[in-house]
Amino acid sequence: MLQTARFYQHQLKHHKNSSLVIDYVKGRGLSGETVKHYMIGYAPSEWESLCQQVGRTPQQRQQLLELKLASEKTPGRQFDFFRDRLMFPIRDKRGRVIAFGGRVMSKDQGPKYLNSPETRIFHKGFELYGLFEAKQANDKLDCVVIVEGYMDVVALAEQGINYAVAALGTATTAEHMHTLFRTTDTVICCYDGDRAGKDAAWRALENALPYLKDGKSLRFVFLPDGEDPDSLVQQEGKEAFETRLTHADDFSKVLFDKLAQSCELTSDAGKAKLMSEALPMISKIPSDYYQESLLEKLARLIGRTREQLSAKLATPKQQHNIERKFKITPMRRAIGLLIQHPQLATSVEYLPELAQMNIPGIQLLLELQSVCLQNTHYTTAQLLEYFRDMPQYDALKKLAVWRHDINEQALTEEFQNTFQFIEDQCLNFRLETLLIKDKTEGLNSEERLECALLTQALSSRRTSQN
Repeated sequence: MLQTARFYQHQLKHHKNSSLVIDYVKGRGLSGETVKHYMIGYAPSEWESLCQQVGRTPQQRQQLLELKLASEKTPGRQFDFFRDRLMFPIRDKRGRVIAFGGRVMSKDQGPKYLNSPETRIFHKGFELYGLFEAKQANDKLDCVVIVEGYMDVVALAEQGINYAVAALGTATTAEHMHTLFRTTDTVICCYDGDRAGKDAAWRALENALPYLKDGKSLRFVFLPDGEDPDSLVQQEGKEAFETRLTHADDFSKVLFDKLAQSCELTSDAGKAKLMSEALPMISKIPSDYYQESLLEKLARLIGRTREQLSAKLATPKQQHNIERKFKITPMRRAIGLLIQHPQLATSVEYLPELAQMNIPGIQLLLELQSVCLQNTHYTTAQLLEYFRDMPQYDALKKLAVWRHDINEQALTEEFQNTFQFIEDQCLNFRLETLLIKDKTEGLNSEERLECALLTQALSSRRTSQN
């Protein structure tokens, strides 16, 4: 991936189209320093430039396919995935290049942005563009601004606002919010003021609620119609744009404005509806201060007292303690979904051989799936009873009451995606173990066969997923 990023950087300066690309970059107001800081490059317009430069051996060509840098429509004939685009490398928290975003430079080139598909090293719901660069540029991140696009991030950085990040072609997820609130105390969501921007803000707010502990702040800025951070910061400059951030709306205003839109607050029915929709959201927040503040605002809107509403919160502390003391990792997410919805066991293949992999929690997940498959009538309570005398019981009991907030229609897909992530972890762990052994001790014939099969399996999984 780093070789590819450097190849794109080289092409930005040396390709036959480089003068046009550099003119485009300058026209967007970007300096050479910003381009270098974000490793921005250019994917050549030719069909096989990257494949010819980086994919010189069969192993390298296979890696290009697995990492979605190349495509193969007919066996043995590969072509570059990104062509004639401005390239933005996506780096993980350690600064390693794990994916790319490519932007067209004219309107007739197809989709405005083309992002790397998910691979074994890139899962878009967990990564944020620009977070590594923001940490590099700031000794301490007092605030992080979430914007919608790569160009917004780099345009803000060009103006000295070097603490912006962007979600990667997806809504701001719970994992994004968890990462951000571990990084900073203040998160400001900066979106367009249209309906799409308001919808994006609402999804971000919902996903942020479990992470609003004491001392954490979530605020929102909605930009004028037709403007985005890129265009606006170039028009008005750093000081004026940061003034907008300073006057950002608190999340509580966005919360009640959104809920009140569908409630007629002059009627008892409307007030009851607002209460029924607001209380479950308030109960997700771990901060006592925020809870009390929101309950007071809700009480004023519907003509009740804070004490009356507080009594209606359904065991909020139980959920908060789970979120605070029991971090929901992908493995725990899969186990939690399965113990709460045992029917999900049939939605993925049962692979007992994964138990041999040294991945924490994999044995429990497989054992739980096996029990569910053998006892298709089991409920959550019966599953807990089955594991009562086992060491895993306490963990399962916590996950059985974990509030995942996933729509029923999306449960199967969410579980399958999470299981796919875990399965990839297992297969890659085994493959990496074999590759290390090959370099240090050498492999026997069985291990070499296993290594080849693992490589083939991971490649076919990526292809079918794409």
